[in-house]
Amino acid sequence: MNKRGISAVVAMALLVLLVIGSVALLWLFIRPTIIESGDSIGTEQFLMNLQIEDVEFRNLNDGEREVDVKVNRGAGGGELSSLKIFVSYGDETETFSFGEGIAELETKRFSFNPGNNIVRSVSIAPVFISSSGGESVGSRADEASLTDDEIIEQVLSITSNLDAVAWWRFEGNAKDEYKAHDGTLKGSGELVLNGDAEMGDTTNFEGSSYSFTGVTDEDSNAGMYSFYKDGAYSDIHSSEFIPIDLAKEYNLSGAFRKYGSSESKVYFGYVLFDENKQRIYHHEINAMSGTETELYADVSSEDTIVKIVDGANWGAGTGNMTWHSVVAFDIDDSGNYDDLPNRDISNFLGSQHVCEPTVEQRESYWEIMLCGEQTVGKDYSAGTKIRKHISGGTYMYTAVVGQNIPDVWTEYSSVSSGESVVGPSQSEFWRGTKFVKILLLPNYWGDSNSKIRVDDISLTTVPITYTGPESTEGRFGRAYDFDGIDDYVHLGEVLPTDKESNFTISAWARADSSSPVYKTIIGTDISHAELMMQSDTNIFFGMNGGGGWWEDAGEFSIGDWHHVVGVYDGGEASIYVDGVLKSGPTTRSFANNHGVSLVGKYKIDGDEFFNGAIDEVMIFDKALTSNEVETLYNLDLG
Repeated sequence: MNKRGISAVVAMALLVLLVIGSVALLWLFIRPTIIESGDSIGTEQFLMNLQIEDVEFRNLNDGEREVDVKVNRGAGGGELSSLKIFVSYGDETETFSFGEGIAELETKRFSFNPGNNIVRSVSIAPVFISSSGGESVGSRADEASLTDDEIIEQVLSITSNLDAVAWWRFEGNAKDEYKAHDGTLKGSGELVLNGDAEMGDTTNFEGSSYSFTGVTDEDSNAGMYSFYKDGAYSDIHSSEFIPIDLAKEYNLSGAFRKYGSSESKVYFGYVLFDENKQRIYHHEINAMSGTETELYADVSSEDTIVKIVDGANWGAGTGNMTWHSVVAFDIDDSGNYDDLPNRDISNFLGSQHVCEPTVEQRESYWEIMLCGEQTVGKDYSAGTKIRKHISGGTYMYTAVVGQNIPDVWTEYSSVSSGESVVGPSQSEFWRGTKFVKILLLPNYWGDSNSKIRVDDISLTTVPITYTGPESTEGRFGRAYDFDGIDDYVHLGEVLPTDKESNFTISAWARADSSSPVYKTIIGTDISHAELMMQSDTNIFFGMNGGGGWWEDAGEFSIGDWHHVVGVYDGGEASIYVDGVLKSGPTTRSFANNHGVSLVGKYKIDGDEFFNGAIDEVMIFDKALTSNEVETLYNLDLG
């Protein structure tokens, strides 16, 4: 044999040894898997092909849930005696064993009950019969991870069994996962709640003595709905107090369309309030420059004559002595008008359609003579500084001032900024303004045939700035962070209206600071049902306002997430924190029916804003039991 032939034989021998060594090495790795207690299983079973085709969830009639896992077995021999399903709930895993196998090329469903746990993923593994009859569990053959939508559906299933009606996750929006009560972020640029009527009702325009006639979907400037007012005019105010920063410009706008046979005249602007939310009236700021003087003699509330030092400028050239003239007392005569708005005001000096007051000079003083049985209404001593004021328009009219509205949709707007030093203005806020409400006088001096539609009432800063709750890291996923100043979320009418109805309100909350005043987690207009923080670090559930009552849950830690639940069963109230009953049940009742619900704020025209983060708000139209509250607390919503 030549050298080349010998080399080929050696190479072949080395190749054979290499293959044998590889097989032996592979056997060392797979042998532990396919041998148990000395009983081996066939290699074809080890290589068995199993796949998860689908995972479905079903609600049973008794309120229980069932999960169906659809498994398909591919081609391949070997006997499969049963299956194991491994279920991940996030931090925990549960194993379900099934005493039935699955034949080659067969598809079969395997069901299990996860209780109130949220299934995150499912994996399967075959169970084999060894040569001596023992069982061996093979490697996990397939795994299915559930999508976010499938996880949400599980939560909806669990909470709907508890009669939940709404769930706001606050994952960068105020969407209701039950799709019935999407919230509105307040402070997101638009300062008027429901100005577009898209809530389908007159919410936020029911606080004054009068309101719109209603809401219609027959016609709108934009969207689905618009407000309408039929018949003679009434003063319509928005309910909410809107804070005003005098350093900013504010754009007020709205759309109007007449649809009746008579004229529809409109006034559109603001009702103005000071820092204490006290109404500012025209005659409190409409000072007549040059009329500053002093009382010559004491005056009492029943007097009909006022003696002043100098009345030369109280007549012509300063608005004359009209019936709606008044005397302002304790004035600032420096020229700065720092007494405005001045509420130390006399009664009107005359009587409308009856008489006008007069001012006449005497030997050493002037006399203001009231008429129409009017009296001064104030007691002041001689030497008190005074000036003349005159009453005028009731409100600050800006965007529309007594215009007849056409029968096509027409938009009107105005820009206001700064503060008028003295007197009324259509472009500057009146002296002392810190808050406003939107004001409309539709069908002004109209008749029964005056009809008007109103839409897209809007107030924004120029340029629009975001001042509402910011998205932040939540207890699960994202949450909203509330600044404790003006941030809140409007949820609409979610609670049962009847004050005696059962309900439960629930949220995860993290307070960023303690507070000696009320800080609302969830509030309710009209009934003032509320979950809130007060007394530095205590949590309460109850009825705010006069004659109110509270269930006190005691102290909780600042900076940590806590699950807070208020339960009312129509006659008794309880509060839970972190799944534990803290107070109640105590016999309680609400004085009024429930209005709209708010997150982070007490009521529509109130404040008591929350400072911190709020997540996973839920509302139920039943009184949850202790076990159900514990279930809610233990839900892994991440």
